[in-house]
Amino acid sequence: MKVIDRLLPDSFFVGLIQGVIVPCLVVLLLLSFGTVEWTTNMFASKAFVNLFVKMISLSVLPNLGLFYLYINRNYYRGGKGVIVGTLIIAFFVFIVKFILSV
Repeated sequence: MKVIDRLLPDSFFVGLIQGVIVPCLVVLLLLSFGTVEWTTNMFASKAFVNLFVKMISLSVLPNLGLFYLYINRNYYRGGKGVIVGTLIIAFFVFIVKFILSV
């Protein structure tokens, strides 16, 4: 059994978890390597909400590579999980962008 087969099992639930965790890790990496010092007052501003929504939207791009890894190995259930995870992130972006940023 190859290492990639253990990391990418053909499971909907594993694909879903990876589809949600990967964008969260990318956002954390973007926030940690940024040059701006983050304060608690900054999180409440409308400009930060707009920046955060854009950051989350771009952080979903690595899911594309994860999806293609699943599809190229014919792991369709895992690919479906990644797509559903991406849709969950998209729903979160929709909520933050259009409902919370009044």
